[in-house]
Amino acid sequence: MNEITNYDSIAKQFTETTYEDMSEIDKYKMVEIGQKILSEDNTLNVYLLYKYDDCRKQLFEMIAKSALHFTEITPTEQKIKSLINSLNKHFDNLVKEIIKNTDVNTLSKFLDLIRFNESIPEDKRQGLLRELVMTGIFDDSNKFAEKGGD
Repeated sequence: MNEITNYDSIAKQFTETTYEDMSEIDKYKMVEIGQKILSEDNTLNVYLLYKYDDCRKQLFEMIAKSALHFTEITPTEQKIKSLINSLNKHFDNLVKEIIKNTDVNTLSKFLDLIRFNESIPEDKRQGLLRELVMTGIFDDSNKFAEKGGD
């Protein structure tokens, strides 16, 4: 539970940060993250970007502004929106890839186990399903159990 609380506080802190607060090093890091998103790098923590929608929106705006800053292109609203749209498109592709790689049978078995768990209200189960898929733990390409893992 501490990790969830920690991510919540990190997300809150990030949303309170403005582009103007960022150092040149931070802006460079934004460009690196942007490059990973545009190349649909599956090493990114897509789950956290998915879970914290406000952070993702702000991150994409900061990435766009940083990219324009380093290319010395005047950051017009249209150019920023265009870059954000491109980041969103590639992020959506990452999400689709995670969903495509989900081992539905294993996920279904897991959901059957929690179906009658009274500690999870009925209305929370759909959200739980989305979050579990987005974590990638049911990624069919891992085939952990088939490899003889513990």
